[in-house]
Amino acid sequence: MLPNVIDKKVGSQEGIVMVVYPKLIASAFATIRTLRDVLGCRLPIEIWYRQDEINKIPGSLRPLKQLAQNDTAGEIIFREINDSQAVRFGAKVFAIYNSGFDCLLFLDADNVPLDMPFHMIQTPPAVAGTVTGESFCGMTMVQHDAQGEVLFLHRNAKKLTGEFLYKPVNYRVEARKHVRSKLIKLGIYALPSEEAVLEELAAIEKTPPQTLEPSEPDGIADQIIWTHLLSFRKGSPRSEYKVKSYRAAPDFPKTQRCYGERFLGRSKHFEAQSVAELSFSGLETHLRRFAMEAAQLRQAQ
Repeated sequence: MLPNVIDKKVGSQEGIVMVVYPKLIASAFATIRTLRDVLGCRLPIEIWYRQDEINKIPGSLRPLKQLAQNDTAGEIIFREINDSQAVRFGAKVFAIYNSGFDCLLFLDADNVPLDMPFHMIQTPPAVAGTVTGESFCGMTMVQHDAQGEVLFLHRNAKKLTGEFLYKPVNYRVEARKHVRSKLIKLGIYALPSEEAVLEELAAIEKTPPQTLEPSEPDGIADQIIWTHLLSFRKGSPRSEYKVKSYRAAPDFPKTQRCYGERFLGRSKHFEAQSVAELSFSGLETHLRRFAMEAAQLRQAQ
């Protein structure tokens, strides 16, 4: 028996265990909201965290704290990791070992389970991703349990933030450039005055900078990345199961790491399905919307 499990003669205490840090708060919030509001899960949830990590971004736990206060579907318990050696993967081991549950499901904060039959995916795991042009870019590992009844979607790349990402802009430098350009058009080759720069600065600060990625039609901050599901063909030999890692420029940014098979039409051992045709097609929209809600709660004073 684990050290913090209460010895009970009747029944067992079941629950979900998660470990969070500031960058994963939006993902954790979205996962919990999905569990409660979409999947109807009532299991208690332990949220483990390191206070030294949370202190780096004041208020980062606010969305989860507020969610716990409003959670009438099940209990949310916050527990601090108090072992200085329990970092990274070790933090997960610490949380599992010290959990108060004697029967638990450990979920990464960016891992979403689905309580639904899903027999079409056979072990080994499938990959969910996006098709752009002729290229597929897998960014989420997909797996089910031994009975084929629970599907897990682990968002390995493109973590949920709930926020629009903007290109970095030095407004003062841009203001000076704008004023300089205006002067040149007037045939004036002189350094911009401080007053003119400040006036221009006030004007351009009212215009939001360009986003790093194209905005989605639904207005939700995080991009849609689950458009297709790439799964291993049933008749293919297991030796052919090879999840490739590659870049897919120019269809995807040069910095984006992709997994799976880039050119779907050339693959003999993998087949693709449109997520829109699957029973969990609306799941990503829920997750993206909940993550945006988390970001708004964190920013609220």
